[in-house]
Amino acid sequence: MATTKTSNPSKRRRVKAFRNSEASKEGITPLTEKYWYRRHNLFSKYDQGIQMDEEGWFSVTPEEIAIKHAERCTEHQVVIDAFCGVGGNAIQFARKGCHVIAIDIDPAKVAMAMNNAKVYGVEEYIDFRVGDFFKLAPSLKGDVVFLSPPWGGPSYKDIQIFPLELLKPADGYTLFKVARGITSNIIMFLPRNINLEQVRELCLLSSPPLKLEVEPNYVQNHHKGYTLYFRSQVAASPRFSSDSSGRTMIEEASRKESSRRSDLSNEDRRSDLSDEEGTTDSSSGGMNVGTKAGVVLGVIAAACVVVFKVFVFRKL
Repeated sequence: MATTKTSNPSKRRRVKAFRNSEASKEGITPLTEKYWYRRHNLFSKYDQGIQMDEEGWFSVTPEEIAIKHAERCTEHQVVIDAFCGVGGNAIQFARKGCHVIAIDIDPAKVAMAMNNAKVYGVEEYIDFRVGDFFKLAPSLKGDVVFLSPPWGGPSYKDIQIFPLELLKPADGYTLFKVARGITSNIIMFLPRNINLEQVRELCLLSSPPLKLEVEPNYVQNHHKGYTLYFRSQVAASPRFSSDSSGRTMIEEASRKESSRRSDLSNEDRRSDLSDEEGTTDSSSGGMNVGTKAGVVLGVIAAACVVVFKVFVFRKL
């Protein structure tokens, strides 16, 4: 009797998960193996003794993005990394020449971050502390507060629009207020699906409102997240501009993301209509049905943008 390959998807995933013997030898779990393949994007010196735990694999900032964060700071500034994890950002701030206060409530993560800082030769520039950022905040003094709070693990991707309330260990508004009590210079690294309308509200928690710049972050053309730069004064950026409440910048970011999603939706729609009904609509003189749908969607989207701007203007 002939045998056939299993059609059970879960079994195929389990087999695929441990197809790399080197990963299994390092104790990499099925949940984190895909991150292991990108290990040199997370730490370029991974092979020189970098230590990670399971949560660290999907929570550490990719090195390319961490370098961009550090470039916004200047030498000798004191940077407070409120949730340092295994040290990805703290290391890059230190390499920039900043003095870093790196905090995490998990002693194991702090130990790994200390080890990783030694790998990069910057341990002397980082003051590691085990503790609760919220309890330590009143006694902290610094020039910049960096916030990269837990996003809730890989499942954050399953949420279409990620609200600030889902950030851990407290909602985004609370995190921002605590950081604002230390300095007006705040950097927040948030998910790519973050609610950009809520982001603007953070500016209004200060009086006068802080200026804001939003930077979309990519690694090898994959959108990883948004970085928010809050400052009392923000240097002009060639890519983004903002007024005191961040309204212009948020509208631009929302418009670009909506346009991207609309393009993808239109492509799918044209493909479906082509398969089911052919490529032309006889009643329109041969005009492509997908094109007509795209035009209609474009008009609707433009109308929505106008209504939204009027609403925001009246609200402000």
